[in-house]
Amino acid sequence: MPGMAQTPSGVIRWAQKNLTQSRRKMRGKGFEYHFSSLPEETQCHLVREEALATAADMASSSSSFSPPAPSSNLPAVSPQVSTDAQALVAAVREDATNVHVGMLMTLDEGCAKRRSEEAMRRYRMIEPLLSFPLRVKGRREKAEVLAEAHGVSVPTLYRWEEKYRKGGITALMDKVRTDRGQARTLISQRWEEMAAGSGISKEKIMEIAHEMTLSVRGLWAQADTSIRQVQNLARPVLYKLSVAAGMSDAVAKRCCKVPRKFVESERRYSMIATHKRDAKKFYDTHQTPIYRTREKYAPGDLVFGDVSPCDIPVLRADGKLAWARLIVWQDAATNMIHVTGYLPEKGTGVRREHVALSFASMCAHSPWGMPKRLYLDNGSEYSWTEMLDAWSELATLSGGAFGGVQMNTEEGRIIRTQPFKPRAKNLEGIFSALSWYLGWHPLYAGGDRMVKRTRRLGKAPEATSLEDLKNFFSDAIPYYHATPQSGEHMKGRSPVQVLTEWTESGWRKLTVDEEALMLAFADRSERVVTAGTVASGGWRYYHEALHQYDGEKLLVRHPRHNPVCSYVFKDSKFLCVARPMPVYDLADPEGAKYAGKLAKEARKAVQIMKGEVSWLEPRELMREFAQLAGVREAIDATDAGAGQIRIALTPEAQALYDNRHKAVEQTLSIAAKSQDAETLSLNRWGVQEDPEIAALRAQGW
Repeated sequence: MPGMAQTPSGVIRWAQKNLTQSRRKMRGKGFEYHFSSLPEETQCHLVREEALATAADMASSSSSFSPPAPSSNLPAVSPQVSTDAQALVAAVREDATNVHVGMLMTLDEGCAKRRSEEAMRRYRMIEPLLSFPLRVKGRREKAEVLAEAHGVSVPTLYRWEEKYRKGGITALMDKVRTDRGQARTLISQRWEEMAAGSGISKEKIMEIAHEMTLSVRGLWAQADTSIRQVQNLARPVLYKLSVAAGMSDAVAKRCCKVPRKFVESERRYSMIATHKRDAKKFYDTHQTPIYRTREKYAPGDLVFGDVSPCDIPVLRADGKLAWARLIVWQDAATNMIHVTGYLPEKGTGVRREHVALSFASMCAHSPWGMPKRLYLDNGSEYSWTEMLDAWSELATLSGGAFGGVQMNTEEGRIIRTQPFKPRAKNLEGIFSALSWYLGWHPLYAGGDRMVKRTRRLGKAPEATSLEDLKNFFSDAIPYYHATPQSGEHMKGRSPVQVLTEWTESGWRKLTVDEEALMLAFADRSERVVTAGTVASGGWRYYHEALHQYDGEKLLVRHPRHNPVCSYVFKDSKFLCVARPMPVYDLADPEGAKYAGKLAKEARKAVQIMKGEVSWLEPRELMREFAQLAGVREAIDATDAGAGQIRIALTPEAQALYDNRHKAVEQTLSIAAKSQDAETLSLNRWGVQEDPEIAALRAQGW
């Protein structure tokens, strides 16, 4: 085959020298070489032969309808079939030749251009000689003058002239090397010469080259660094292998340098280091993407949602610098966007309630109206699981107009991107495009969060007012919508043109009632009623009807995007719309008036509840309950048949009892005497004794 050695031993040496990707044959002896390891000319030859073989098979199949053995009673083979088959073979042969030539031109386009330019330069050198007849006096002198003028020898001019007379301009072109694209040195020519001079065998040189290739690949696989760094780290490896093979230390230090080309040829193995160290770069650079289309979507069928920083500094009300955040929604069909801004406080960011508020604004004011499906980011601000229930309710409230048209499962209505893999979300590309439009603002600071662009070195970025930023976006977004966009989907059309095409074809956007939107996209939570109020969304909501359910746990639905009320349910039954409790100043008389109103409503609730009860006598019910339980009968049953226990005291116990009785009598007599004496002393001084004390004295105190 062209481009390959002509003998088996030559092929083996070529494979060892170029470190080709090979393996032993599955059956039989010999080796198999990977197609990509073959020389370019050999690859082209194989492609051409394969195409010709395919053409022959197609030709034989087209003539297979002819009878195997013509007979006198059967018609002969139609010459048209044979002619078509031959034409097919010729066409495929021509295509194969074109493929062959095309591959050669693609692989060697730059080299062929240089060879043709060199041939034309040589032709211009010998062109004056071509007008002189051969063996004419003065021809030699003319050739010497031309050779001296162009810096070549006279024999070279004669040789080029002879080639041109025999083969024309193409004969002046240099021949293409048969080993072009193949390694002619293993590591470096200087090292190989020194290795051969040191007595190292060819087999050992091949082995060292193989080890060096593996080592360089390993260095690339450990870190995606620079070529110079890999050269420096690979040099000690070559030095140790050379010395171990028999090269002297002094010679190895001089010649063991790894060429740049040898290191650069293995750089593809840095993909291993990228996979281990930089998952984002590996995903963006090496992981094959999935190609998707948006042709079938109408406006509003699928809407992307994400949050992006606004790189234009803004002044807060207190005069401090801040950076706004943009909540962006993009329609997949038209590439139109709807943007709402949020200026967070220091140390805070976009939360779920901000996304909900932006979603409501998008449904009311975007060109596509209420979306049917959402493609959201995987961030915490979009971890709004209640949206699944909202889609389900909207599908019910709207009769299937929203949330349930294309997908039957709730998970299909909201698509979430994989973490750090937003390739399918077209909005990521829109963010980069928005930076070009935001760049027209004079205070645009760029996307680098660490190094913001400023007008003066060493100074903080200047800021604009919030009103100016709003006005700028009111001009920048229509400008974006009117700008033509490239790509397979837009095809040079602007978002407004695509929207106009859909409108002219009969498409109309759908909107949703604000109350239905508030009810559908409200958080669900069970709350205990306290004094006619329920807590939801960090605030308390009141309604006079809730007094009747104090202490009960009810279902409260709180709309994040419009927290002006809360919807209260009991056992799936709607009760009321609770309003937020107002806040009054300590000295505000309106607070006292409102307190009186609340007290009146509480008493009214009591009166309502009084009319819903039956009044009974609890004392009578207590007596009747005891009678039903049979308390008296059970006690009387214990008295009937009760026995008496008599205890006979021993003489010692009787004597102890008598002595104790006498001691008690003596103590009582002494107390009586002291009482009489104290009474007399009190009477002596004319003091009347307190009745309570007298009663206690009568009892023995």
